[in-house]
Amino acid sequence: MTRRTLTFLIATLIIIGCQCDDSSLGELSSKLAIFINGKEISDSFYFGEVTVTKEVSADVELKNQGETEIVISSISISGQASTFKVDPIESINGFSNGRISLLSGSSITFKIYYRPVEPAPPLDEDVLIISTNLKDAPQREVKLSGKGIKASIEVNPVDIIDFGKVDVYSKATRDIIVKNTGTDKLVINSAGYTPNGNSTDIYLNSIPTTPLELNPEQEVTFTLIYVPTDIGEDKGVLRFENNSKDLPRIDIPVKGEGVSPLIRIEPSDIDFGGVEVNQSSSKDFVVYNKGNKDLIIYYLDFSELSSKYLSVTDHNVQKTIAPQSSTKYTVTFAPKNREGTINSKLQVHCNDPQLVDRDADNHYIAYVNIKSRTPFPKIDVTGAVTIQLGCKTPYNASEPTCASGCTMDCCCFDYNGFVIRNIGDAPLIVTRVELVDNGGGMIEMESEKSTPYTLNNNESTKLTIRYKPTSFGQHRGKIVIESNDPYESNIEVSIVASSFQK
Repeated sequence: MTRRTLTFLIATLIIIGCQCDDSSLGELSSKLAIFINGKEISDSFYFGEVTVTKEVSADVELKNQGETEIVISSISISGQASTFKVDPIESINGFSNGRISLLSGSSITFKIYYRPVEPAPPLDEDVLIISTNLKDAPQREVKLSGKGIKASIEVNPVDIIDFGKVDVYSKATRDIIVKNTGTDKLVINSAGYTPNGNSTDIYLNSIPTTPLELNPEQEVTFTLIYVPTDIGEDKGVLRFENNSKDLPRIDIPVKGEGVSPLIRIEPSDIDFGGVEVNQSSSKDFVVYNKGNKDLIIYYLDFSELSSKYLSVTDHNVQKTIAPQSSTKYTVTFAPKNREGTINSKLQVHCNDPQLVDRDADNHYIAYVNIKSRTPFPKIDVTGAVTIQLGCKTPYNASEPTCASGCTMDCCCFDYNGFVIRNIGDAPLIVTRVELVDNGGGMIEMESEKSTPYTLNNNESTKLTIRYKPTSFGQHRGKIVIESNDPYESNIEVSIVASSFQK
């Protein structure tokens, strides 16, 4: 073989060898596949909706699907914000000498993180950067995005719930609307009203079961009810506890004022004592309004069974009494006939709802108790008189034993227990005291006073009944008493006297 031939063959082999090397290198592929949460992605990954301040993570797998070794020199997030983060490359399995080498078919895993700090819009965005030795794509970029969402509570009204002035025993309501104005689910964990003190006049009506979930733009209505049972201010706090980051607890002050007239009558008991027929007596009473709303007096009248001789001023005049003010009335008792003691009621028809009784017009009624009395005399006398007398001999005025007066030895007896008394409250005028039957002359009567005479209250006088039997046996007599007692103007008292020999 000549030198020229050998040279040609060598050149030909070199050319062929070079062509074979170029062909072999072209067939070796380099491919870095990126999987996030098990799904291969090309250039972007969306975390989805994430509650503000809550951190979520995604699993990243970098897999060498080529035929050449891939060297990863850095894994980072491009931005400066802390919204997105990635595990440090140093913490990834396989890191050595400042890099990670991925042989064909091998992979590494790490995590990326998303923690929104503000709700969208706008979306949170950043870029995951993977630096490699690949010539055609030395830097792989994956656009990361996520939507921060936040529950946001709106309460209307929120500054104060003021019922204002509400009539006692009437009902007022206030609706409170709670709305989710955020982008995440709002959870109301509790809703409750707490009064200042022990008052239960303000309360929540039909409290929804908690926890209560509201989707974005969804709202729920709570209703407060106020039924004041007395006058004065009622206060409390309506509280909502929820999962909102900005307002996890909302306290709303609540107030209302119960208003009502409050009638007070002084004095509420009037005693006229005794008033004579055709005389009169007047007494004043004052109606006060101790409430915080006008008191209206519609009219005054007397209840049934009251004295017909009572009257009151301005009984048909409607009056309005401002709070903490008063008005005066005068009630008069002027009896025309005797009617004894009567307990009457003066009815004051008004608008005080704290009273119990009402009239046909649905007006409330307050009372003034009135005791009136027409004084009259009342006679009280001893009942039937019984005398029993035993003597040796009947009475004989000529006997020496009778010379010294009426004695038992003389067969004479004086009964001194007969009393006439005035137990009434007006003067008793006794016009007649007469022994109308003297037992055949054997019964006599002597009086301390000569008629007509007057006995004042509890004053009395005595009668002496003298029995002088001139013969033994039973003798009867009778006394008649007349006076101005309206119920017992004529009284007869029987006398039974008996004498016997001993």
